[in-house]
Amino acid sequence: MTLTDLYEVWEKKLHRYATRLIRDSHQADDLVQETFIRAMGHLLLLEQLNDHQREAWLCRVLKN
Repeated sequence: MTLTDLYEVWEKKLHRYATRLIRDSHQADDLVQETFIRAMGHLLLLEQLNDHQREAWLCRVLKN
């Protein structure tokens, strides 16, 4: 799994989630970007997770 693969699958879902949380599209962009920056260091872990676990990890990182 590459970061590009991860981004293509999850970016829109994460952006919708971030926008619901903070009600600001520009800040949501920043949160999504920070989430993917953090994900870069955990690609091996994310590769081992199933889709549900991967989504939970990404959403937890975004929310924190």
